[in-house]
Formats: sequence, structure tokens, C-alpha cells
Amino acid sequence: MKLIVFSLLILTAIFDLSCQNKVKSSPISPNERMAELPKPTPTPSKYEQNYIIGQISMEGKTDYPIPLEYKGFKINAVVVKKKFDKDSPVAGIYDAVLSKNGKTITRFEGSYYPLGNFMSFGLFSFLGGSERQLIVLEESMKYDHEWILRLSPKFEVLFDAADFEVDGGGMRLIDIDKDGVYELIYGKYYHLDFMFSMNGMPSGQVIFKYDSKTRKYLPASHFFTDFTLDEIDNKIQQFNNNSKSFSLLLEIFMTYIYAGKEDEAWKYFDENFSTDRLWFGVEEDKVKTKEKIISALQKDKIYQFIQNDLKKRSQN
Repeated sequence: MKLIVFSLLILTAIFDLSCQNKVKSSPISPNERMAELPKPTPTPSKYEQNYIIGQISMEGKTDYPIPLEYKGFKINAVVVKKKFDKDSPVAGIYDAVLSKNGKTITRFEGSYYPLGNFMSFGLFSFLGGSERQLIVLEESMKYDHEWILRLSPKFEVLFDAADFEVDGGGMRLIDIDKDGVYELIYGKYYHLDFMFSMNGMPSGQVIFKYDSKTRKYLPASHFFTDFTLDEIDNKIQQFNNNSKSFSLLLEIFMTYIYAGKEDEAWKYFDENFSTDRLWFGVEEDKVKTKEKIISALQKDKIYQFIQNDLKKRSQN
């Protein structure tokens, strides 16, 4: 997996899922054991993040992904021949198949990439306690995509990175509120329908917290406001002192947005937007630029969730 370093985050580019083919799970030999992830070592810094993807990654390894068995479930990687469009050649792609008692429960479909993809699995106590959840990782030289699954007492998908368009965001773990349940930290690009080079793309992070009512990991950057805004003063100082770029302005703007502070976001934007001082390569005035941002936010799944959640909280 090719990681792109931006700000303080490790991020990978976004990819698309495709195709639906059925194949049988491969048999598991008696001497194969489940790859259990070690619990991250506690650190003195409350903002220390644990990057667990490297613990289960199959990228660069020559061994075939090792199947897992846990509480009667079995998951393994299988090679499927797929043709992704009329002009592309047939390619062998890894899918992952989860089964129980010989019956397929679900399939995690691999994505086409010219240099191939990888499927990896691991068990980890995301929710605390002795019960472990399954993490399925698909990766290539271009992207990564994670699923977190509860297998017991019943099968449930707790998180799919594609649901909130953070596949490729390099998942990290941290127990921000010290309740024994890990939050997920993902990187995200904020292109907002503007044209940027990869090196100049505005970016930041998104927090997901497990919600016991829905039994899902949901956006929570607005819930952990202090964590979300932890680096914003440094970004503002960088903007003022070094580079008054449109990219950095959008980073600051979106940090406020995801923190649930939309008034502060637009106030900062209005005070600092200037076509005379900002280097961003577009010839649009403030009104057109704001319209473009608003249009992009209306399509942003994380923004929409945060706005709806804030509205519900204000009514309770």
C-alpha cells in the first residue's frame, strides 16, 4: 500500500468497488491459526494514535493470505477472474469470503488495480472486553479499504469505510474518551469539487465512534471537538505566516465544519478569502466559490450526518 503523507495523517487515494461473483471458500488446513492482532500499547499522550493496518497487511508478502476461523466462522481470500469493462483484460482479483458451517455469509469484493490487490484479515477487540471483532482489509499500491465485523453473538457489519467515503484513509485507532472502546481515525481529502494537484490537495481527519444504539461506527468529529480542533491554531498560524493558499484555507474551513462549528467556518472563510492573496488556480469570485463549496457539502456524507446529528441533539 502506497501511503501518502499529508499534514499529520497517513492517507491513500480513493477507489471504486465493482462486480459480484460467487465462489466457494477454500479449505483450511488443521495447522492454520487465526491471526490475532495484539492490543496497542498504552501511551502517555492522549492523542497518540495506533496504526493497526501494518500489523495485518499482506502487501509485499509472497504468502497467500492465511484463512481465519473464529466461533464457527471462517474467512479466506479467493482469486476471482473478473473483466471490469469491455476494453480491459480478464484479471485475477482477490475477494474475501466469510462463511459459517460451509454456507457463505457474505463476500467482500476486490477492486481492480493493474498491479493487483491484497486481502488480509485479523481479530481485534475494537469494542473492549474479551470478545474480538474481525477486520477485513483490502489494499493495493493505490488504496486501502476496511470492514469491521462483529461475529458473535450474531453477524453484524459495524463499519464499512466506503459508507462514508473514507476508503483509502489509512485507519488508526485511539480511545479518545478512555471508555475502553476504540474510536477510528481516518484521513480525508477536501477537494470540494475544486482542482488540486495531489501534493496540494487540502486534507484532514475524521473521527468515528461506536454507537451502541445503531451498533455502527458513525462520524463523531463534532462530538470530540477538542480532539478535532487540536491542530487548528497551528494551521491558522501557518496560513498567516507562510502560505495563504486556498488549499490551507479549505483545510481550516473543513476542520471547523467537521467539528460542528459551521458559523466559525464561514466566518473564517469570509475574513480570509481574497483572490488577490490566495494561490489556488481558479478564476472565481467569493460568491461563486461559496456556492461551489455549499454544493459540495450537500453531497458530503459526513457533513450531512453531522448536521442531522447536531439537529437531533438540539431538539433533545
